[in-house]
Amino acid sequence: LGLTCWIILSPLDPPPPSSSNMLRIGGVFNKEIGLNQFNIVDSDNILPLQFIYSGLVKFNSSNDSVLPDLAKKWIVSDDFQSIQFILRDKIYFQDGKPITGEDVKYTYQKHMNPSHFKGISYYSFIKSIDVIDRNTIVFNFNKTFPSPEYYFSLWIIPSYLKDTELQSHPLGSGPYVFLHMKEAGSVLLRKNKIYYAEKGNPEYLFFRSYPNKKALWSGFLKREVDFYMKLDYEQLSMVEKTDWCNIVEIQELTCFILIW
Repeated sequence: LGLTCWIILSPLDPPPPSSSNMLRIGGVFNKEIGLNQFNIVDSDNILPLQFIYSGLVKFNSSNDSVLPDLAKKWIVSDDFQSIQFILRDKIYFQDGKPITGEDVKYTYQKHMNPSHFKGISYYSFIKSIDVIDRNTIVFNFNKTFPSPEYYFSLWIIPSYLKDTELQSHPLGSGPYVFLHMKEAGSVLLRKNKIYYAEKGNPEYLFFRSYPNKKALWSGFLKREVDFYMKLDYEQLSMVEKTDWCNIVEIQELTCFILIW
């Protein structure tokens, strides 16, 4: 679930005390789609989810290699027809419940179901999933699959929650916790105090919703948001010819950031 985009970083005046611990991110968010990852194909709604959820693995921004995330290590079979993941100890969903192999199995079984994602299963190469114990999961393939670890960055969801609950209140294990989604589609996240890795900064992320990209661009120029996501080529061409910003490539998001 990678992003190909450009981001602009807004000029920041010294923020008032009430917003000094909040980063404002603009987007065209669709409240009807909600925040259930199974309903999102191509939408700005995916942006907050990247901070709410974690996967078994993640990617190194400098060389695209695979790094441990919820899984602390993995073992690929000699015949490349299975992979075993060992989960970290003391990893939790944001409600405090521990993450187990059953949650991992549940997540991947949902993604293997063609009824999700408009009849397409991106994980049809998985033949079966075996939960060995709370921290050990084995994925068996229906064909030889070299370097399978690259395919296991899916966001893990709790097996004890229904889709309808995740639609209105996503619950993951990432660095930020979902607080609420406004009627217009804006989303507020707070730092996850029980995140296993380094805690996020700042304390809050506010995803402000706009009706369209034109309104979002206008909001950015008015300093209503600190970031502008998915800069189009016309806007990129425009700012490249100015001297009021610098363009910096951010490999984590496969994008550019414009800094005022």
